[in-house]
Amino acid sequence: MKLHLVEEVMLLVLHDDGGEFAKMRDWPMRCALAGGVLMDLVLQGRIAVEPEMLRVLDADSPPPPPPPPPRRSVIGFSVGGGRRG
Repeated sequence: MKLHLVEEVMLLVLHDDGGEFAKMRDWPMRCALAGGVLMDLVLQGRIAVEPEMLRVLDADSPPPPPPPPPRRSVIGFSVGGGRRG
């Protein structure tokens, strides 16, 4: 059975033995769940992510454009592996 990303996030913060969620601040958990929901919708082709907005797709919408190529560096790390100085 394949899990949705948001379900995987929930399982990551769930303690195996007691069935309780790990103690953590509220906003990181909300952000992780919201990101998981959005990613699931993208993977299902229900929304398209564009540079300045999200577009809701329906059955009559054309398929979303392909994603842009990856950027050379992401958050201070170059694609080659080293940290930018």
